[in-house]
Formats: sequence, C-alpha cells, structure tokens
Amino acid sequence: MHTTLWLKRIVILAFVVTLLHACATPPPPPPPVPPLRVGVVRDYPPLVYRMSDSYSGAEVEMARLLSRETGRPLQFVERGFDDLIPALLAREIDIIMAGMTITAERKVRIDFTDYYLRSGLAVAMRMDKADEFGSLEKIIANAQTVGVVGGTVAEAYVRRTFPASIRIILLGKPSDAPFELKNRRIDVYVDDAPSIAWLISSDASEVRGLFEPLSVAYYGWGVSKDNIELSNQANAALTKWKRDGILDRVLDRWVPSLKNRY
Repeated sequence: MHTTLWLKRIVILAFVVTLLHACATPPPPPPPVPPLRVGVVRDYPPLVYRMSDSYSGAEVEMARLLSRETGRPLQFVERGFDDLIPALLAREIDIIMAGMTITAERKVRIDFTDYYLRSGLAVAMRMDKADEFGSLEKIIANAQTVGVVGGTVAEAYVRRTFPASIRIILLGKPSDAPFELKNRRIDVYVDDAPSIAWLISSDASEVRGLFEPLSVAYYGWGVSKDNIELSNQANAALTKWKRDGILDRVLDRWVPSLKNRY
C-alpha cells in the first residue's frame, strides 16, 4: 500500500514539474514578416529614380505608404525595365512600381492593380523647332529622326504610327534625351507625359514639350496572377488614398502639371 502511495506521489510530482516547466518556457517567436519586395528602375523621374543610395519619386512614396498598409518592411529591388516582368514571374519581386502602363500585352503575363494615374504620350523638342514640330501632324510631316527608350509603349506607338521614312533612334534611358536633342541626333523625343514634363522642368530654356496627348495611358502596379492577396491589399489602399486625398497630394508633389489624373 505504501509503495502504491509513493508511486502516485511520484507521478503527481512529475506532472507538476512538467507543467511548471511548460509554463516557464516562452512560446516560440512568430515567423518574421516577409518584406514587400518592390521592383523599381534607376532612371524614370518623376515616378521613380535613384539618387546616391536612395530612391525618390511618386512611385517610391506610394511604395512606402503601401508598406505601412500591408505591415511589411519595404525592400526595393532594382532591375532594368525589360527585366521587371521576368523578375516578377521568377518571384524575385512581389510587385512592380516603376511607371509601368497597363497594356493588353502585359496583362497576358501578369495582373495589374487599379490604375493610379491616367496620362499619355507627349513629345520633347528643341526650342528652336517649336514651330516646325508644333503638332503631331507637323512632326510626322517634318521630322527625320525620333528618339524613344527601347521596349516602351512609346517605341511601340512610334513604330505603329509614324511613317517608315522617319528613323527611330533607341535611347537607353529618358535622361539621355536632352543631350541627343541638343546635339541634333534626334529631332523629337517621345515618352510618357510625366517623363517629358520632368525633362522640360530641368532644361526649360532649350527644350519644349508638346502635351497634346498622342495616346491615353493608365499607370498601375504589376502583380503575379496568383498573388490575389497583395492585389486586393493594393487596390484597397488605392481606393482609400483616392477617397482621403492622399493620392492627390502625392501626385501634386511629383506631377503637378497633369490634371484629370484618374
């Protein structure tokens, strides 16, 4: 009988010790929140550009806002423009925020959020050519060379719309355009209106813009087709920012010359 009693006491003591140990052991920490990996480019002001070791622009400001909305730490991942969609498909980034327009061709491979900016293509030219190239009709009639950044909507538009007699010069980045214009290597430069406005603001004495819209374009953020959660979060954020005036304040800082933006 004494043996049975001692066995019961040992079992109870072991149970108590185990319980106390379990209570004293802290629970495992939650898994770390994955970063929001945002695909950007180096040189597409005023939407996104890099200065020294930091990024600036309208898309960058919205990326920081989206990071707060999702509760995920922000990580910028820089790629060439043509490499952004492959990087998204390879899961190297979570979202493209790099001045990308929504097109049917791109939607074959990726999804887009709701658009945050409605704009279009515009033209930059030398000031001394303002009369000669003062309209799209005059450009088509008089220009001999037109510059575009390769792989962009602007290149596709020029190849589709301009006569074959006009020679197309492919540039590496928008900031190359003023140099090529001043050195008369190109007569005009075609790009998205925000980019043209930025170029002119930095060199208004020698470069002039034609903002008669050549086409209508909608800017959105690229996401993987299977990342429905992030797509819904981004769209909810955009809806909130439009309602609360946050989006207008961001765009007023970076593209104040563009009206009727969404």
